[in-house]
Amino acid sequence: MVSKKPIKKKPIPVTILTGGLGAGKTTLLNHIITSRSETRFAIIENEFGEIGIDQDLIDETQGPTVVELSDGCICCTIRNDLVKALSEIYEHRDDFDSLIIETTGLAEPGPVAQVLIAEPELTEKFKLNAVVTLVDAEYVMKHIDTEEIVSNQIGFADIIVLNKVDRVDEVSSQAIRSRLTEMNAQANIVLSEHARIDTEAVLSADGFSLDRVLELDPDFLAPEQRQNSTGSFMGLFDRVPSYHDEISSVGIVIPGDLDDQKVEMWLTFLTMFQGEDILRIKGVLSISGKDERFVIQGVHTTLTGSDAMPWGDAARESRILIIGRLLDRPMLEKGFKDCLA
Repeated sequence: MVSKKPIKKKPIPVTILTGGLGAGKTTLLNHIITSRSETRFAIIENEFGEIGIDQDLIDETQGPTVVELSDGCICCTIRNDLVKALSEIYEHRDDFDSLIIETTGLAEPGPVAQVLIAEPELTEKFKLNAVVTLVDAEYVMKHIDTEEIVSNQIGFADIIVLNKVDRVDEVSSQAIRSRLTEMNAQANIVLSEHARIDTEAVLSADGFSLDRVLELDPDFLAPEQRQNSTGSFMGLFDRVPSYHDEISSVGIVIPGDLDDQKVEMWLTFLTMFQGEDILRIKGVLSISGKDERFVIQGVHTTLTGSDAMPWGDAARESRILIIGRLLDRPMLEKGFKDCLA
């Protein structure tokens, strides 16, 4: 008798929901739960403070599983608890279809994403679909330059929900959207009132998929006219910024093949020296001697890479998009080009 191999279960899709205090995260969460009655959700609800409140605000008539973490921010004090919570939730995976992690407004989503894409015991069980950031249109411009958490939440996003647009005029709304695009060129901006949006667009975003990265077009921002970096070790020691400490996006495209050892060395030193400032990295690389495209994704110092579709007859080129703080475009361009084979 031939024994049958056990059917491998698909990873559970995960959406990280983040945003500033009062931006409307719990309102959006309720909207998702009530508007998608056919989907069974598990929710990890995180609050800052000794007593949890938001769990009482979630509409549980649709029966979500809520695991509340109230010991502190997911991003700092309870990383191990998050791993434990995810492992425990997975034991009940037949009871739900999708997982939503709502972070406190005082946390950035990067370390949560790192857990999901780099923790060995979780990578086959969960699949990070997207980071969704809610932004309060009425107050965001007051906080965007003064509160690092707010700008980091924007920089990490795959989808930015610009909420409460009914409280600002069209000129202000357009100015906000322009600023958000400057900070995070790859994010899709969705306008909303009372956090009411097309929930399908949020849950099917798939911002961390190989296909999404392969579609990457980093030609978002025109290179700024700054003096080129000329220093040592691929420009990594030339980082003396003379511009504002703000989030921005840098996209680079270079034709030809890269040397895999040079790429590894550059990325290692880049994340070593600027890892805390780098929010997201996405890239499609042409590596010398490899027939397949090589896709990289990163959050802070955590980088993952995998082979994708073959190049075939397509022109071989390498594309990378870096989102972060204090990014020096000439330095990054020099470092990336120095990786050419």
